[in-house]
Order: sequence, then structure tokens, then C-alpha cells
Amino acid sequence: MGGTRTRKLFLSGLGLVYLVAFLSIYFQYGGLLSCSGLEPSFALHSSMKQHKGPDYARILPGLHHFYKAVGLDFDTFMLTTILSGAISSLLIVFGMHHALFFLACGAAYLTVVNMGQTFLSFQWDIILLEVTPLAALYCNLIPGKRGASMTIPSWMIRWLLFRLMFQAGVVKIQSGDATWTELRATEYHFATQCLPTAAAWFVHQLPQFVHKVEVAATFIIEIPAAVLVLLPGPSGVRYLAAGLQILLQLLIIVTGNYNFFNWLTILLTLPLLDDGLFGGKRKESRGNFIAVPIALAVLSSITASCFTLSTIDPRPFPTIQPDFSLFEQFIAHLHRTFSTHDLSFNLTVDRVDEIVSLVLPWICYYMSFVLLCLFFYEVNQIRKRVKKGKSVTGAIAQTGHLLMVFTISCLLFGASWKTLTSIDRHLYVPKWALQAHETVHPYHLASSYGLFRSMTGVGQNIRHHDRITSIVQRPEIIVEVRGKEGEWTELHFKHKPGDVNTRPTLVAPHQPRLDWQMWFAALMPRMTPWMTNMMFKLLKGGRESEAVWSLLDESRNGFNASHPPNQIRAVLHHYDFTRLLERPEAWWVRQGKGETYAGPFTDLRMMTEYVRNRGWADVCQRMRKDVGKNASSANLYLRKLHRYLGGG
Repeated sequence: MGGTRTRKLFLSGLGLVYLVAFLSIYFQYGGLLSCSGLEPSFALHSSMKQHKGPDYARILPGLHHFYKAVGLDFDTFMLTTILSGAISSLLIVFGMHHALFFLACGAAYLTVVNMGQTFLSFQWDIILLEVTPLAALYCNLIPGKRGASMTIPSWMIRWLLFRLMFQAGVVKIQSGDATWTELRATEYHFATQCLPTAAAWFVHQLPQFVHKVEVAATFIIEIPAAVLVLLPGPSGVRYLAAGLQILLQLLIIVTGNYNFFNWLTILLTLPLLDDGLFGGKRKESRGNFIAVPIALAVLSSITASCFTLSTIDPRPFPTIQPDFSLFEQFIAHLHRTFSTHDLSFNLTVDRVDEIVSLVLPWICYYMSFVLLCLFFYEVNQIRKRVKKGKSVTGAIAQTGHLLMVFTISCLLFGASWKTLTSIDRHLYVPKWALQAHETVHPYHLASSYGLFRSMTGVGQNIRHHDRITSIVQRPEIIVEVRGKEGEWTELHFKHKPGDVNTRPTLVAPHQPRLDWQMWFAALMPRMTPWMTNMMFKLLKGGRESEAVWSLLDESRNGFNASHPPNQIRAVLHHYDFTRLLERPEAWWVRQGKGETYAGPFTDLRMMTEYVRNRGWADVCQRMRKDVGKNASSANLYLRKLHRYLGGG
């Protein structure tokens, strides 16, 4: 498992994910985090330094504490850090699999995450940081020479994959959200996710029964199938575990723009695979003939016990028209075929809690035992090599390397043990594990996960006897502007839903972070501080608002930084996908006329006062004054370089 080719593919793949992550934030830094951005990172730095003093470096560790030492202003240092991380990740992609390059990437990305505030608060940013030290341990101690232990880091990566998927599945049920427990979540999901793709529109058209099967399959893959990730033994079981997780991630990639998250998750499955899949020597495992059918039988029995298939009165189904296209006929036939089928989830939330509380401690003890066995196995391997006449000096070096890998792995494992209390609050956590978690927590090396805990955009559903018709009401903020005269016109973003006729885009693995945060903003009862700052900058115009305007779709907007509007407001609409069998011309439908979410704003003085109170006024002037005469000659050249590359 996890041979040389697989390991190299994992390391190069992780380098590629890092490269995408760095370049994505590099070209958005100006509008999001620069001194003229929506949440200036220098303002956060100044505030933390003033109010936290010596504790600041412990609370938010990172390279940004050294910007003055190298004679750079804060923004130039941050952009240089991001670009340096991108260069390090590029070297990894091209095969320079040295721990130092991964640690350099991790240090750079930690700096960006800790200074990124709202715009870098996503779980995939944290997962990327958590996998970094594991990748560093997975590298050869000396390039070209195998280290003492590759199995321990390999198992730690599998442990991370298990935690990610298992927690993601369990929290969906524990949330008590009826859309999950009634298996109706994907009737909303494809239309209400942050940035759906065009493929999501087509999948949304599937009948209710098929959507219920989708949710049931998600539960099976994320919860019981995730346990297969931690099983030793024949390759077939490992391939089955990896294949199920990869299948789920590929389906998500097709229907949703989740940036680099899904590709990173697929990378975590690689230690389950052998070199034989990638052109290496194949190893036949006789146990596959027994183990794989047993694993499939267990998953099948769990599925049968958790879900009930039943027959109900026929649902109304669409009439197939003569002019229907082949795909329209296919969808209509699906609705007709499954109109009498229903699927239900048999377990209650309390029962799931009981099962998790019963199983989870044993999984933690099992993983502790695995790490201990792997350590003694590697010690024995070193002893055998010495007996065969290998260098004693080399054996001592390998033993030292093994002790380092084992110690760090135990520290990270203990810290991650604590994170599982998010799904089992009664889970016993040893004292040493609590201390380990406290040690690594500021570095985001052990975190709790749980995507899609509850479904948004759920409208007032229609219930008729035993049947529920799901109504989608996706909240969407539309920013509108106008000049001195004329009507209100919509400001277009690059990727988020707005114009109902605009086709959903496929933008992953890049993450348009403003578009993403606009989705979260629509769920808030009032404007967030960064959104108020956005409205202020769009209304004010001028040079310091150019970076924010660049985050929008300038090709479709009638206003810009040099020609700002006179009024601005935010209107809350509710969206849903159009229906295929209604032969729509648009992709979306807006429900109702919309309601005013904020504004209209015309008075810059009041907004200026708000921005000043947040510490976001005159940030660029304060930043330049901060570095002052201590700026090195490189500062000017680096600023020009970043401006030329588009990162300033």
C-alpha cells in the first residue's frame, strides 16, 4: 500500500493543489486583503499588535511578524510570501519532494489564512494546512534515499481522510435538519449551493426518488464506508474504500464549484492504492476473494438496515410531448418510472448518537494500536537491515528519523483525537491528547470538519398526504446602482448567480472568494462589516477602489472605479432553477420582486465614519508610514513586480 510511485504522485499532486491555492489568492489579494481591500490584513495586524501585545504571535502565528525585518511594507511582504509559496509548490510539482518545500508552503499558507479573516475561513484551507506536516513526514529524509518510515505518515493521511468523511456524514444527521433525515437534501442542494455548475441544473431535474437515493448513498459512503479507509489487509478492500470516496468527489466536482477541496480529498485516498495501478509491479492478494465480498456484504446489510424502500400512490408525472428532446423524454420517463417509489431513513438522531458514542472510542484505540505496531515493525526492519550487513551509521540515522516521525505523528494524532468531540461530546480524550491539541491549534494542524451540516434555501414545502413537494428559495443578494438619473441597474459579479439568463460557470479549482462570501452574506439578517466596506468603496470610486471593482465582472457593468454610481443598494431575491420540462429560456427564476436588504446609500460621510470606526480608513497611508524610512530598496522593485503580475 502507498508504494513509491503512489507516494510521489501524492506529493506532486499536493504541490499542484498548493500552486492553485496560492495563485488563486494572489490575484484576489488586492481586492480582498490589501490596504485598499474589503478586509485589510494590515488593519488586523495593527489592531492585534496594539491590543494583544506579546500574545499576538502566539494567537496568530505566521511569517507576517517579520515584514519589517526584511524592509518591506505589509502588503508587499504578504504578496511576496504568497508568490514564494507558489514557487515552492511549483518545485514540488516538478518532483522536488523535500520536506523543506512543504514546510515553506505550509508557513506561507498559514500566514495567509491567519491574516485572511472572513475570506480564508473555509474548511479546505484548514485541511490543506493539516495535511502539510504529514506530507513533510512522507518525504525522503535525504532526496533519493528512502527514509525509515513511510507507513506511519501513510496511515496518518488515511486517518485524516477518515475523520474528514466520517465527521461530514455524522454532522448531517446530528444537525437534526429534516432535509437530511427525510433524504430530501439534494432536492435543494444543487440549486442552493454557493456556486452551482451547469451540470447541477440538469441533475436538479431528476425525480424525488432519485434524489433520495443520492442522499442515502452519501450517508453510506461518508459514514460506514469511511471506516474501510482504516482497515488493513487485502488491496481489494482498500481499493473499494478509495473508489467509493473518489466517486463521491468526482460527482461533486461535476455539479459544484468547491475549488481545490475535492481534488485534495481525492489525493488523500492515494495512500490506499498500490504502485501497480500506476505502472509499477502488481502484487496479487489472495485475500481479495474473501475480504471484498465480506466488505460489500457488510455495506449492503448496513444499507438494508438503515433504509426502507416502499411503494406509495403514484405522483403526478409529466406528459411526454411529441416535440420533447431525447433528454427531456429521458427525464419524463424517470419521473414516470419512479412515481410510486419512496425511500426512508430508519434511524433517529438519538440512535445515530448512540452508535457514534459506541464505535468512535474503539476506532481511536484501534488507531493508537496501529501506530504502535507500525513503530515496532519499522524498528524490526532496521534491525534486519543491520543484520544483513548494512551500515550501522545509516541505521542510527534511520532510527533517529523514525523516532522523529513517530513522535510528531503521535502529537498530531492526539490533537486530532480531541477534534472528534464535535460529534461525540462524551468521547474520552486522554490528557496528553488535550495538551497536544492546545499546542498545535494555532497552526490549524488538527480541526473538526463537517460540510453541509444543514441545508439552506428551503422554502415553505407543500405537503399532500404522505408526499412532500420541495420548494427551493435560494436567498441571493443583488447589488444595484444608479447614477444621478435613470433606473436601478444590477452590478454583475463574475460567477455568482445574478442575471437569470446567465449560464452557471465552472470555475474550480479557482475560488472566487467574494462570490462565495456573497452567498454567506445572503444568510445573514444584516450587512456584514466587509460588505458595508464593499458598498462604500463601490460608491466612493477612485484609485483605492480599483482593486474591489476588479473583483466584479467589469465587462458587463456600466460603472467602474473612475465612473462610480451616485446611489447603491442591496436587494434580497429568492432564486430557484428553472424546470427542464417547462421548456425554459432562462437558467434561474427569481421569485417575487425582492426586498431591500440594505440602503439605498448616497451619503459617503456616514459610511466613511463607519469604515473609520472599523479601523479601515486610511489604511494605505498608515501602512506606508509604518514602514517609513526602514523600507529596503527591494520594496519598490517587489511592488512593481506584483503590480505587473496582477497581484497588487
